[in-house]
Amino acid sequence: MRNTFSLHEVRIARFSGLLVLAFVAIAFFVSPIAMAAMGGKGGCAASNIVNKTPNLSNTIKVYFLGRVAGATGANLSATETKIAAAVDENLKPSDVATWSWFMCAVKAPNNTFTIFTCSVSAFNSKNKLTASDVTSNNGTLGVVLGLPTNVSQASPAVMAYVGKKTPLIYTLNAAGLVTTPPDVMQALQAAGTGWNMH
Repeated sequence: MRNTFSLHEVRIARFSGLLVLAFVAIAFFVSPIAMAAMGGKGGCAASNIVNKTPNLSNTIKVYFLGRVAGATGANLSATETKIAAAVDENLKPSDVATWSWFMCAVKAPNNTFTIFTCSVSAFNSKNKLTASDVTSNNGTLGVVLGLPTNVSQASPAVMAYVGKKTPLIYTLNAAGLVTTPPDVMQALQAAGTGWNMH
């Protein structure tokens, strides 16, 4: 006997499959940040998010590169890997919002750079950043590291940075905008990271 399925049943199965795929995609992208924000434990209070995220070693420095702003190609790695993201290179302090998506350059103790995605977070016990926190440049502005922009080239040591919180290093230019420190931009270009801001 041959099993038969109605067109309606096939459509329901396809729709269910799409829902499962969407759920898996959301879990893949959201879970690492959520777990990092809660320190790998349950909890919903904002203070838990700030206090339970593990800190990155202070021997590893993280520098501002820009805020993820749109959907155009951006050259982000040594192997010309492209991601669908445009980056705002200069931001007004009032545009630096908690949990905004940034790109940052992570400098390991051996002076090598890896480009990471990251989420902005207040580094101390504050729950939300203000423009004055940013303009004072007092170490309040921090980030929680997401994935490197080229996971295939990241070493296990570098992958261990994922989900860690650290202060973000940036410069305020003459116009008062948040920018990458000039010496870091030169070092990134000299190191052949593939990061090209212009």
